Amino acid sequence: MTTPDIYQALRESHEIQRAWCTRLTRTRATNPQGRRDAFLTLKLELAAHAAAEERFLYAPMLMDDRGIDSARHALAEHHDLDELVAALGQLAPEGEAWGEKARNWRTRCATTWKKRSAASFRSAARF
Repeated sequence: MTTPDIYQALRESHEIQRAWCTRLTRTRATNPQGRRDAFLTLKLELAAHAAAEERFLYAPMLMDDRGIDSARHALAEHHDLDELVAALGQLAPEGEAWGEKARNWRTRCATTWKKRSAASFRSAARF
């Protein structure tokens, strides 16, 4: 995959994630299967996205002193999101705690998308 292609693919993945986050947080406790389906789809999309970022963006950044701090910060954010995914996966989808955790996850994802699309992509392009 060429460098411009990876950036475009990641931006498109962000849009897919946004759509699934919206679906995830709009499902009601009375539709636990819908919540499970949205959760599993979003979980897979996030895992594929993180793997692509880590391999094609952050690994090269870690090889250059100028990119170490940015790459480490991004990797730490991935770890934090992984923990939120694990925590949500432990909750019953028909419960209120699940809905609250899902909304928290969506907020964290939105913050990450905003930062990644701007700062990390510009930083990664230099390496």
